[in-house]
Amino acid sequence: MEKGRFYHEHGQKRLSVQAVTFAAHTDLVWALGGWPALTGAETDGLLLAAEAVSNGWFIAQPSLLYRKHAAQTTASSRYWHQSESNARFAAVRQRADALQRSGWTWEQRRPQDPND
Repeated sequence: MEKGRFYHEHGQKRLSVQAVTFAAHTDLVWALGGWPALTGAETDGLLLAAEAVSNGWFIAQPSLLYRKHAAQTTASSRYWHQSESNARFAAVRQRADALQRSGWTWEQRRPQDPND
């Protein structure tokens, strides 16, 4: 998958994936500091941070059915308040930008064979 795809889509305020379906190696999640402490879009934040430092794979098969309900975070008017939404958007992108600028990359290392 081309690097920066989701970052670009996020900038256009559309993602071709539900970030909730994102899966990552535990060590990568730990190295990135986990999910950002935001009032929403935490999965977007981790997805873009991981994309900034590591290659990924995209499986083009549907993996979930998305349904809306009154109790979800995105149903709240506060979630869509312009200043709140802008702050989340900026925080997600600033983290990805900083990681990209750092030049740091992450690769899964093969576990060492105890017999070596």
